Order: sequence, then C-alpha cells, then structure tokens
Amino acid sequence: LYTFINIPEFKPCFRFKLRDIVPAKFPMYLDRHHFHFFGNRDIQALYVSLGMLSFAEGIIGIFVPIFLWSLGYSLATILSFFLLNSIAFLVMSAALLPLIRKLRDITMIGASLPFLIAYYLGLHALAAYPWLFVVLPIVLAVHMLLYNVGYHAHFSGANDPSHVGREVGMRNMVSLLTRLAAPAIGGVLITQYGFPTAFTVGGIMLLASAIPLLFTTPHASAPGVRFTAVLRSIVDPTIRGFTWSGAGYAVVTSIGGIIWPLALFLTIGNLAQLGILVTIGFIGELLTTSAAGFLSDTTRRTLVLRAAASASAVVWAIRPLLDSPLTLGGSHLIGNAVVAVTMVAWSSQYYDIARAAPAPGAFILGREMLYHIARVTVIPLLILAATQLPQQQFLTASFLTASVCTLGFLVARIPLISKVEKGSAPVA
Repeated sequence: LYTFINIPEFKPCFRFKLRDIVPAKFPMYLDRHHFHFFGNRDIQALYVSLGMLSFAEGIIGIFVPIFLWSLGYSLATILSFFLLNSIAFLVMSAALLPLIRKLRDITMIGASLPFLIAYYLGLHALAAYPWLFVVLPIVLAVHMLLYNVGYHAHFSGANDPSHVGREVGMRNMVSLLTRLAAPAIGGVLITQYGFPTAFTVGGIMLLASAIPLLFTTPHASAPGVRFTAVLRSIVDPTIRGFTWSGAGYAVVTSIGGIIWPLALFLTIGNLAQLGILVTIGFIGELLTTSAAGFLSDTTRRTLVLRAAASASAVVWAIRPLLDSPLTLGGSHLIGNAVVAVTMVAWSSQYYDIARAAPAPGAFILGREMLYHIARVTVIPLLILAATQLPQQQFLTASFLTASVCTLGFLVARIPLISKVEKGSAPVA
C-alpha cells in the first residue's frame, strides 16, 4: 500500500490498521462524531438483526397479497384477511398487556419471531387447510404486537437524542441495503421453485435474525403501564396533529402494502419482473434516506416533512393515470424516494415524543393501536368499494385515498430536535 500511496502523516511500515490511516485523510467520513452510532453496541446489534429480518421479509413479504390472489381469493377477501389482522391486534393488545408489562424489549422481539415463522408456514399450507385463513391473521397480530412494541421501546431507549434523525436514517439504510436484492431473489425463487421455497428461505433468515439480539442490553418495555394510560396516549390533545398523521400513515401503508403490489402484478404479470421493479424502488429509498436523516437533524424538520409528504401525495394521485410497466416503474422509484424522506423525518419525531412521554411504553403501544384503529375504520370501506366498483375504478379510488391520507403528515408540526433537548414538550 505504501509503495503506491504517499501518506506523509505516517511512517512507512508493514504493520498498520486501516482505522489509523483513513481518518488522517478522511476524518469527516469515519470519525465517530459523525457516525457515532458505530460505537453503540445495542444499536449495532439491532441494525444487524433488523437487516436480516428485512432481507427475509423482502423475499416473501411483498408477495403475500399476490400469493392470496393466486389461490383464487378476490380483492375484497384479501382485504378481509388484513382487516382480521387489525381486529386481532387490537384484541391482543388488551389481552396481552399483563405479559407485555413483564417482558423486556429484547425478549419481546425474540419471542415474536416464532409467530412470524408460523405465519409463513401457515401460508404455505393455506391451500390445503382453508380454515387457516382465519387463524393466520391472529398469528401475525401476535408477532406484530410483540415485535413492534419491543423494537420501538429498545430503539427509543438506545438512540442518541441529538442524532435521532441520522440514526433513523442509518436504520432505514441498513434495512434497505440488506433487502435491496431480496424482492428480485424472491421473485426468481417463486417463479422457478414456487412459493414454498421462498417461504422456507425466509423462515431460515428469520431464525438467524434472533442471534444478534443476544448481544444487546435488554430494557423493560412497558413497566407498570395500564390500559387506560395507553388509551389516553391515543387521544392526547398535545400531540393531536401527530396522531392524525399516524392514522394517515396506517392507511397509506395498508394501501401501499396490499393494493399497490397487486396493481403492479396485474399490470406486469410476471413475478420475477415485479421483484426487480420492487428492488428498483428500494434504490430510490436508498438514495434519499441518508440525506433525509441529516436534514431532519440539522434543518427545519417540519419543512422537510411537508415537502416530502406533498410530493408523495402527488405521486399517489397520478398513479391511476399510469398503465405501462415503464411508467409504473418510474412511479414506484420516485414514490419510494419521497416516502423515505417522509418516514425519516416523521419517525425522528416519533422517538422524540416517546423519550419525552411520562410513560414511553404507553405511548408506543398506543401508537400501534392507533394504526390498527385507523385500518379497522378504512379497510371495510375499501372492501365495500372492491365489491361494488370495477377493478380499475377500485384501484383509482384506493390510490386517491392514499393521496389524501398522505396529507395527514402536513399537520404533524414537527419541532426541531434541539427544542426537544432544551425541555420543551413536543407539540402537535
């Protein structure tokens, strides 16, 4: 190395470490002042676990609505599947609260993974045992409850308040990098070997994702939280705007995760090409996620959020006009890019509020319940529309609904992170 590169700051020698050399020339990029989270063992382990989980879900997760469609279920029936999931989540939130109070965050994350594996195994057996159509949403709800509460409790306690935007951005980047090729791989696996093979590969990765959690420090997730405190956090008037944005987020993610993949598949007609298209969308997210985290910490977060949310609403509004794989691919790429910016800014505020809340566990569980309350409200309307409207008109109505709900981010009123650090309460 020293034969070809002249580094005057170091004496020529054959024994050196890259960490000693690179900062001398590139201190800005590798100094922990800028990438401080590399020194946080809990965050590192969480990133690794999240990356493995994201890869597994990238292989099979987006194809679940298409799998149900391939079994002959109608659009209305597929939406009913996810409606059952939201209803089960709300019921389980109340039923399992005594257990959640006792479990630590890492324990909850680890305990959730067998339920996700059972969910995917059950999907594989759904054709032979149709009664699983009612059971699987409940199994998925248990996984979502344990994982989401445990994960957000752990991340909100482990992140650095002064760099929360960048840590959320890095978290999303890790997730995107690990699942970048996953949809393409999943599409090829399903095309060549069928859904069972993709489910098996994903299940193995899900099991492996629990290993990094052994190297983290567990924390109590919701000690002493009562259900009344959870309900109060949902209707808290001081964060009313943020609550409205959360309800919009829940509806948009449902349409984006259920109806949009089906629309892409119905237009493209090929799972392998669909997987490649989804991978292209991840590239769009990757290009904007890191910058979004930096802007969220250093500029007016409200401005960033509103600009990105407005752009996302426009993308959803024009999607009914697109009818070719090329235009759909461009819409998917741009849509994912602006959604990435929106979610980094919005999620940063989520963790600011969670840290400032008197009972962070109650706030986190309350947010999860809020999302499913919004879905239980809107999905029946989508089911009704699916039964009454022609398919193209239903898709148009769904995309316009997502466009309107995206505008909910405009009322979130995100404050600068420095204001939160100085003690002012987050405002709605």
